[in-house]
Amino acid sequence: MRRNVAPDPFAEARRASAKAAREEVRAERVSTRRWRSTRAVLGHGPRRARAGVAWPTSTPEPHVASSVAFGALFPFLVADAGRSRAGVYIGSDVLSGAPFMFDPFTAYASGAVTSPSMFLLGNVGARKSSLMKTLAMRAALLGRRSFIIDPKGEYEQVALAMGGQVLRLEPHGQHRLCPLAVGPGVHAANIGAVRGLVELVAGDTLTSVQSGLLAAAVASVTGYDPTDGAGTVEHSATLADITAAIHTPTEAMLNAVDLSPEEWRHAGQELGFVLRRITDPSTGDLAGMIDGASTITDDPSCLMTVIDVSAVYAAREHSPLAFPLVLTAAIAWVHARILENRSPSYLMVDEAWAVLGNLSTARYLQSALKMSRQWGLATLLTMHRLSDLHIGGHGSELYDIVEGLLRDVGTTIIYRQPPGERPLLKALLALPDGQLDDVVLSPRFPAGRGLWRVGADVAVVQHVVSDWELPLLDTDQAMRS
Repeated sequence: MRRNVAPDPFAEARRASAKAAREEVRAERVSTRRWRSTRAVLGHGPRRARAGVAWPTSTPEPHVASSVAFGALFPFLVADAGRSRAGVYIGSDVLSGAPFMFDPFTAYASGAVTSPSMFLLGNVGARKSSLMKTLAMRAALLGRRSFIIDPKGEYEQVALAMGGQVLRLEPHGQHRLCPLAVGPGVHAANIGAVRGLVELVAGDTLTSVQSGLLAAAVASVTGYDPTDGAGTVEHSATLADITAAIHTPTEAMLNAVDLSPEEWRHAGQELGFVLRRITDPSTGDLAGMIDGASTITDDPSCLMTVIDVSAVYAAREHSPLAFPLVLTAAIAWVHARILENRSPSYLMVDEAWAVLGNLSTARYLQSALKMSRQWGLATLLTMHRLSDLHIGGHGSELYDIVEGLLRDVGTTIIYRQPPGERPLLKALLALPDGQLDDVVLSPRFPAGRGLWRVGADVAVVQHVVSDWELPLLDTDQAMRS
């Protein structure tokens, strides 16, 4: 006897679902057969003869290409011959295991970079100071001179170990630096250095009339002849001499800018006030550091000169203007020494945010870096984080200058960075996402490891320190003593 069974309302849905599942399995089988056929054609799978089809009986020939092509296809996995260029030993290429050698002058001569200048970025504890110190010590073996501006007083033992000298700058201290140079081709550099200092103190850009007055005063006190195409400066002068000239212009200075004495006095009143603030011994913060003649004579045979500005750096909260002012003057002093005795040399500037974070000094530094190839100077700018700059955003003049300056350096070295730095690293240094992932993830980037971008070459390098160098690199000694 047949039982009355209530109709199943979901039966039709189950049948449709089962049909869709069968069609999915059938499609997967077809796809698998096609994949196996393709593997067979390429010589990677079983080759079974079928009617009317002639399958290959041998594997394809191996692909042969140059190391340049493989380097483009598999970045980091192919050791680039460019990384074997001559230079000092830095450490080991983490991904290839090859030794990593570097010298900015050799890299420039080979065409690997378009500028010998460098930029080093490293968070606290990343050991960027160790890299700077060993680079200076090892460069001395190649006869390269190093000028190091030291804001923390940690390079003295390195300089003494290398037979170098230490110059300490502090208010009413023993040493002074004069940023003006003597010799051929230095007049423009002198003007740029003094203008950068004046605009830094004034907090504004000089007008065209003020710029003319300053140029006339510098030319007068240094004995520069405007008709001399070589830009030769005949004799030394100081910032105090320029200040005096602004207050008491000569007839030649008045004629140079076509002003009467009264017009000069009116136009130069603010300029003279700013210069007095820099050179007046009673100002305290800057007294005796950059107002007079240099207290030391540069010795071209000295391979390491450390300018210790730690006293000014320590007082930066009390006198926020003093540190960038002294730092800029020290940079200008090194430029003057390089112009007087030209030879391949390093200028290492720690805490470079103090210069890059100001419009006037950033302009001066950008102009100087463009001349570095002619001067034979490799400038290494270092800082902890890009966020220390406080340069605003896209569209501001300072941002554009800093962005252009950082893009123009020949070599960029990036040590471990906090994750919050990712947007600035991408915007200012144009780091792609893969490189960003490396430098902002601490476990993958231990201390002493850096991403090196030497022109178009990229390498991950682990810095290696010798037993002899290690005691000279300890920046935490004071914390343990």
